[in-house]
Amino acid sequence: MPSRLAWSRCRSTWSASEDHSIHFHQYHLPDQGRVRYRKVCELEDREIPQDEIGKGYELTKTQVITITDDDLANLPLPTAKAIEIDAFVPLESVGPVRIAGGCCLQSVGQVAAKPYELLVKALSRSAKVAVAK
Repeated sequence: MPSRLAWSRCRSTWSASEDHSIHFHQYHLPDQGRVRYRKVCELEDREIPQDEIGKGYELTKTQVITITDDDLANLPLPTAKAIEIDAFVPLESVGPVRIAGGCCLQSVGQVAAKPYELLVKALSRSAKVAVAK
């Protein structure tokens, strides 16, 4: 059974590694023109700037419920303040492709400080990493 680590609001996450993969652009083969993706309103048939784009849930074909970032932030998710650790594995057993998708966290608040500190110490002593969600 996975361990659970209580977590107070974690406002800081950052990538645990750098992305060294190659990224390609798309080009129109006959004339080498760059191909781009534009966001166009289907009703007005015009390109829409990012500040006019929002999220929504399509209830029916004619009714959309708009969802704001504040709505999503205030959802009562039971795991919003917890990290579920599935396994502890040796660092050398984790391939570089897996590490590229990882992130580092930091605790914020008194409740999370001690469990976080204990986890960091245990991982550094054991040369293992936590696989978590």
